[in-house]
Amino acid sequence: MAEASIALLLAGIAGCLATAALAKVAGGVPWRTIAGNPYKHVWSVIYALPVPFLVGWGWPGLVLAWLWLTVSPVVGVKAYFGPKDRSWGELLPLHALSYAPVTLLTYIMVRRLIG
Repeated sequence: MAEASIALLLAGIAGCLATAALAKVAGGVPWRTIAGNPYKHVWSVIYALPVPFLVGWGWPGLVLAWLWLTVSPVVGVKAYFGPKDRSWGELLPLHALSYAPVTLLTYIMVRRLIG
């Protein structure tokens, strides 16, 4: 159980940092706007909570986890966190190429290393 918790924590933080990096490179978003905000890290970990359950389903679960990790943060951005002026067309690819894959890969790698 502790291994899954550590893996989720590290995966959420890594995904958040990946999103900050890609947003900086692709959209000129200041690094600190995402990476320097502890609330964004907390929510990145919360969004990752279904990952252990989904990964247990094999390839279909990995696809569902990637979809969840792509769409759920964008819903959060559009509904609450902002920036509300960014379109779905900008935010979905950002998360599909940064947060989702990095969170999944980090979770799987950490689980294999420690658990």
